[in-house]
Amino acid sequence: MPNGTKKGVNLQVIKKENMDYLPKDPFMLVSSINMLLRDGEYESLEELCVCFDREIEEVKAELLKYDYVYSEEHKAFS
Repeated sequence: MPNGTKKGVNLQVIKKENMDYLPKDPFMLVSSINMLLRDGEYESLEELCVCFDREIEEVKAELLKYDYVYSEEHKAFS
């Protein structure tokens, strides 16, 4: 992959302005992700996961254990 990109997301554009890491607690995690997406900090769940060095499928699988499902349409877990 070209330097500065991962899965088509330009890492040089991504900023972690509000947090240094994503919480481990599932309820705090879902709240944090939804807030960051709602507030427009990140354009997509993929961009957010790349920035925080997390695999999107792992995040989805972890939150599914607690019955949270990601909606692409709403850009949120519910």
